[in-house]
Amino acid sequence: MRKGSKKLKKLNVEINQASRRKCRKINIFFLAILIGVIIIFIEYIVLTNRDMKATDKISKKTILYLEKNINNYENTVLNDRTNSLIVIQEKNTELNNALLRDGEFGIGELEDYIDDQHITGAMVIDNSLNVVMETNTDNKGYEYWYNLIHSEMVSDILKYHQKSYMTRIKRDGESYDFVACYCESSNGLVVIYNACDLAKTDNGYSLDSLFADCIIKMNGIIVVTDEDNIVASNSKRLRGLKTEMCYKIFNIDNLIELDKMIKLNTENKTWYGRGSEINGYRVFAFFNEKKVFETRRIVIFYSLVIFLIFLLLLSIIYYLIANNNLAQLKEYQKQLYKSMEQEKRANSAKTDFLRRMSHDIRTPINGIRGMVEISRHNIGNEAKQIECLNKIMDASGFLLDLVNSVLDMNKLESGEIRLEEKSFDIKEIIDAIIPMLEIRASDCGISIDWGKNRKEHILVIGSPLHLQQILQNIISNAIKYNNENGMVKFERSIVYKDDKMVNVRFICEDTGIGMSKEFQRKAFEPFAQEDIPVRPKYTGTGLGLAIVKELVDQMNGTITFTSELGKGTKFIITIPFALNTSEETAKITDNISHYSINGAKILVVEDNAINMEIIEFLLENEGAIITKAINGKECVDIFNESETGEFDIILMDIMMPVMNGLDATRYIRKLERADSKTIPIIAMTANAYTDDIEISIKAGMNGHLSKPLNTTELKEIIGKYYCEMKESI
Repeated sequence: MRKGSKKLKKLNVEINQASRRKCRKINIFFLAILIGVIIIFIEYIVLTNRDMKATDKISKKTILYLEKNINNYENTVLNDRTNSLIVIQEKNTELNNALLRDGEFGIGELEDYIDDQHITGAMVIDNSLNVVMETNTDNKGYEYWYNLIHSEMVSDILKYHQKSYMTRIKRDGESYDFVACYCESSNGLVVIYNACDLAKTDNGYSLDSLFADCIIKMNGIIVVTDEDNIVASNSKRLRGLKTEMCYKIFNIDNLIELDKMIKLNTENKTWYGRGSEINGYRVFAFFNEKKVFETRRIVIFYSLVIFLIFLLLLSIIYYLIANNNLAQLKEYQKQLYKSMEQEKRANSAKTDFLRRMSHDIRTPINGIRGMVEISRHNIGNEAKQIECLNKIMDASGFLLDLVNSVLDMNKLESGEIRLEEKSFDIKEIIDAIIPMLEIRASDCGISIDWGKNRKEHILVIGSPLHLQQILQNIISNAIKYNNENGMVKFERSIVYKDDKMVNVRFICEDTGIGMSKEFQRKAFEPFAQEDIPVRPKYTGTGLGLAIVKELVDQMNGTITFTSELGKGTKFIITIPFALNTSEETAKITDNISHYSINGAKILVVEDNAINMEIIEFLLENEGAIITKAINGKECVDIFNESETGEFDIILMDIMMPVMNGLDATRYIRKLERADSKTIPIIAMTANAYTDDIEISIKAGMNGHLSKPLNTTELKEIIGKYYCEMKESI
């Protein structure tokens, strides 16, 4: 309230100053225009330099790209040349062997041979270097190769028979692979030559095809030239042209300085380019000026648009501020008053909550302490002792519900509760709440009709824990606020179903005290309770319906009710679920398994002495053998020193000194012993939310028990793992 008063005083001062302040006309448009021009000029300079640097960088990368691919091409051509010469050498050797094998090998056989081997020509030459026989497909025979055959490199083969000569030679614009070896049959030479296409490798790999479809940033043009021709380009119009045409098109001098980006002015366009020498080729990368400065053009255009919009908005805002400043301050004052009223109501609600909590907590505590005193004075009176114990359980149960409701509401409002996505049977959820609610109803003299469809199975995917909480709260309220010998009718039905989804409707109708029209408007508000002449015992904090409403909303469902004071209330809840089609209904059983833990060797880890005593009693009463540890470190030491299989189960508290339960579990799971990975570890904690359970499972625990421990649940979950362990042995 003090904070709100300070705000109000400050606001009043501002309003008074605004009322006395004269409207001053300040012409800021010329200043804004000047600033805009300066900004755009700076943008122009900065972006020009930026685009030039970017183009220079791209041109360098493009030249490096060309260099890399030309080197790869040269290496490929070299490999192709070597492989081709090796093949011709092998064919030469094969022909030589054929001449030795067949003494009647003649011109016909030679013609067949070059035809079969796809060779351009072959010659058999005597030791005087005269032709013995020859054949070819290009009409270029002995005379064409005369000078090469009589050269020292080839003629030396007659002196050194182990020597051979092979080369790729270019003559008259054509290239040949030429091989000469010693021929034993003629005491001379065997010569084979084959025409080859230098423009392509055996795989059709050519310098032109290498860059034909190459896409360069900013639509750059790349050109590769030799002394005479353009041998490769990604521009169709440049392929096959003479080198001098490239210089003419881009207006570049033959003596252009290489490895430096230059500006090229042509008749129609301006280009920026860079050139380089690579393995005897001249390579160029050209970029159109429009693409080079495209970023500058776009940014300046949008800057102008934004600047004009800014001027327009500035004039509008200036006008609105000048005319509405005082009105805005008054509106702010109005909102502040409203906020102060809300703060006042919130403080009142907090005070009312603390008062109500004080009453609702003290009432059961007084009951518990009173029953303890009565029990002390009636030692030996078994009937009175049992009566006192039952009342203590009722009061403590109310306290537990109270704490759970407050914690649930807090988690819902802070968004910490996460819905699960797991498979479950709605019938099993209803079956799980029936025993407890029947006991409550019986104690109050209330009868419950569970409806004819209760035993029908519906396999769905959703959050079973929260559905159970919704149904339990609604039906508990129907019992709590009912009349003596009253009736509660519960029905469950399917209102819509397809292949993937099902909408399930739950109806809870009672013959109780009902709600007034005034209270119905705030029934779902936290801590809302109606003032009635006779309040039920331990009524709670008024959080039940608020929790139900929040959960139903989070599950994308709806909740409505009709109520009449003195006649009863009817709640209708509809919740959509995804159908679980992965499981077969044949697997569903109506029988709940009951396990025995007699003889189970259990290591119990609990730091609270009272809790340890309770757990020890509950387990030993069922025939289990208990070993105790007071913290996670002691648990780890006991387990580490035990024999393999000495313990069947570990019951682990989460929050403990020295070492908590999560760290102890992780440590045990990492131990190098046979049972460290398989022994069931069950968590015991007061935190029963989905995220808390997930954390314990991730730490390596197998199950989860919520405090205060329920004897049946404790026996069931320990017995389940104990029986599974015995069956696996």
